[in-house]
Amino acid sequence: MRAASSAQYIGQVTGPLAGGFIAAHSDMPAVFAMTSVLMFAGAAFNAWVFPRSNRTREIGA
Repeated sequence: MRAASSAQYIGQVTGPLAGGFIAAHSDMPAVFAMTSVLMFAGAAFNAWVFPRSNRTREIGA
């Protein structure tokens, strides 16, 4: 539980800092482009780690 809380707090700090850094050194559309890339990478990672066939097998069992 502590590790999850720590990761959440780290994300709440580093996210706005990274967004501000990107916006300061480029433009606002770059912030949204980077967010899109990170969200896609997270979705791809989850699809790779938790394949759909395993989820349906566990639910149906």
